[in-house]
Amino acid sequence: MIASKEVINPVDVDAYAKAVNDYNSLPIEERKDWRKLIGKPYDNPTLYETYNGDNIVLEYALEILPEWSTSDTELDVLADEVRDIAEDFYNGDAPEDIFKQDLKLVVVCYDFETNDRMTMDYDDFLKAVGSNVASAFSRVTVDAPAY
Repeated sequence: MIASKEVINPVDVDAYAKAVNDYNSLPIEERKDWRKLIGKPYDNPTLYETYNGDNIVLEYALEILPEWSTSDTELDVLADEVRDIAEDFYNGDAPEDIFKQDLKLVVVCYDFETNDRMTMDYDDFLKAVGSNVASAFSRVTVDAPAY
């Protein structure tokens, strides 16, 4: 597939990385529920899109997630299921408050041709899109590993 159009969105990735690092640097007892902190400008912005004609083919979106989650759509499930997801990540020993754990910064690639989704860390996104696109974005370091 050859993309007929590419769109690079000027997202301040540094602001997202700073928010994650600031939050993760707080002791757990001083943290607020991260769901109350996430919002504009931390609203899963699209970094890069490719189109075939007017049809979007690939979309790369930046997401801030708890360390135990793989995407924000996973967090839209019922509370009991979210707890199960966290329990799986922590091998059955999830902390009492799963919404005060470390955050991570990921990029989710949505492939609209195959109806697939892939989560990657930010560095992998920069490698995946090539140097011309990657040069539009800053290099950031997030203290919590993506996986």
